Formats: sequence, structure tokens, C-alpha cells
Amino acid sequence: MPCKNGFGYCPGPVATVMRRCIKCDNEFRAAAVVAPNLAPVAPVPLPAVLANLQGVATPASFLATRGSTGTTVHLGVGEQVNLTTNVAVPVGHNVKWTVQGDAELTPGNPTVLTAGPTAGTVTVSLVVDGGPHNLRVLSSHVFKVIAPSGTLTRKSPLQPNLRHTQGTAGVGFKMWVNLEPTTVLFDRVQWREHIGLGLATGHFEAENGRIHAPTGVAYNASNQPVSQLSADWMTVYGVNPAPHGINWVGQVDTVDTGSHPPNVAAANGQPAIWKASSHKWNIEWKYRVKRAQNNLFSGEYLLERAMHESTITTNGTATIKKVTAGPFSVQASAATTTF
Repeated sequence: MPCKNGFGYCPGPVATVMRRCIKCDNEFRAAAVVAPNLAPVAPVPLPAVLANLQGVATPASFLATRGSTGTTVHLGVGEQVNLTTNVAVPVGHNVKWTVQGDAELTPGNPTVLTAGPTAGTVTVSLVVDGGPHNLRVLSSHVFKVIAPSGTLTRKSPLQPNLRHTQGTAGVGFKMWVNLEPTTVLFDRVQWREHIGLGLATGHFEAENGRIHAPTGVAYNASNQPVSQLSADWMTVYGVNPAPHGINWVGQVDTVDTGSHPPNVAAANGQPAIWKASSHKWNIEWKYRVKRAQNNLFSGEYLLERAMHESTITTNGTATIKKVTAGPFSVQASAATTTF
């Protein structure tokens, strides 16, 4: 039917004396609104002295195995980057660095970028500071910040011997820990062991229900929870020569079953008998990250739950393992050895 207000033809029953139908109304509005022909305004060209100025971002510590994704360089949480320019800033002009993401900038010569404690993308840009080109980006650098993903544990190559006392069931070793991945540095990270509930049987039954003490905290008399406020944090050393390796935790951990005499002594030509025994500690391992300002640290983050496991068989063979270090086994009859 004809549109009630005289505009073309309305094919539906919605046309009224007061208004056009929806189709006609849309056509009318589209024809009535003429978008202005606005050409994009080109930015004012930078003077040559600024056009040639670029930012330079260099990780504070060199790492031959540093990871990257295309042109995106990888950093560890807390890692620092020195920010400079390829040429001197021309007289009469000012520039500054800006950052997006979990990171801090510390002005100076050089300006220092410090990655925050959380994983993610950080973009740092050199921009014009003031004048007609204020905040114009001269160059940008993108970093992928990576958090510790786990650990590599191993018997210390400097103390490779197992500890054992002949005639008892027991074995121990000295352990090293390195944070992974080794494609970034965690030299502004600190690490510690936290708590874990012991589950134990047989010769280890005194450990059943015992709560693991945090690093640097002694057990109290009843082997129950102790103050965690006095716990020690261990330094992580980023780049180290062999045999320490990358991201080595500055601690030598003594991992030991203790020495356990037989349950039934040897007699009348019969061998000694030990109780079938097991001990497991699922220990929390944590880390924190040093911030840029005032040497303050982030809160604690759970890295992993580290399994410490010991067993003794009825023939006196003791076995121990912690995370990826081990298992190491010694029979009771073996000669006495020290670390």
C-alpha cells in the first residue's frame, strides 16, 4: 500500500497516518543522512632529529639460552632491562619511557624496566615528552614475562657420595635445586620450602603427622607446626658457571632417611629383619619476587608440591627420592659412607 505520509510504497500493514512503515522509514533516514566526506588527517611529520631516535632495550644480564617468540624477547619475573636510546636525545626535545603490563620503570641513566611478579606481556615504549608531538611513539619493545614453572633437582656434583651406616637401614644425599625454565633468569626471585604433612609407617612412624618445617625454622619439641614468620628465603642465582647451572637455588639440601636398626637382629644364622616402612612428605615449595622500589618483595606464590619419599624393605634396603633426584638405594650390609 502507499506510505501514509506519501513517501514511496509500504509493503506491509504497519504503515499508519502518523508514520512510515519500518522499511520506508529506514530508507528515508538513510537517504536523509549524508556522511561528511572527511579525509584522514595525516600526523604532523616528525623532525628528522626525532624520526631517527629509537629506544634500545637490553636485558641487564646476558643469557645465551634466552627464549624468544619471533621478535618478542622472554624475561623471568622480576628480571630487569636497561632502556637507552640509539643516539643522544637532540637538544630542545624531551622523550620518556612508558610501560603497559605488570612492570615498573625506574628513571635514571639508564632507565630500568623491572618485570613484575606475574606472567604476561609487557610493552615498553619511547615517546615524545611535550611539544607538538607529545606522546608520539618513537619505538616499542614487547616482552613475554615468564614465571617459574617447576624445578630440576639433582644430587650435588660437589658432594656425590651417599651417606650410609653399615648394619642399619638408611641412606642420604646432598641435593641441589634449579628453577625452570632455563630460558629466562630468576635472579631477583627467592625460594623456600614451606610445609607438608608427613605420612609414615614402620621405622618412620614417628614422622607420621609431622608437619614439615619451613626453610630455616627448627622443629619444636612436639614436631608440630612452628612459626613461619622467621622462615629463611634462599637466593636464586641466575647465571652460574658449571656445575651450578642457570637459576640455581643457593641451598644445599640434606635429604636423608636416618639410620634405622633392624626390627629383629640376626641370630642363629638368620638374617636381620626390618619393618616394611614408608615415609612421604608432600612439601610446598614457594617463591617470591623482588620489586623495583625499596627492595620490597611480592607475596608468596606456590611453585609446586615437592614429593619427598623414603622406603625400607624387610631386608634392610633403604631408598630415598625427592622430586626428580633419585631414587637412591643402599643395602644395610653396605660399607659405611659419608657425604
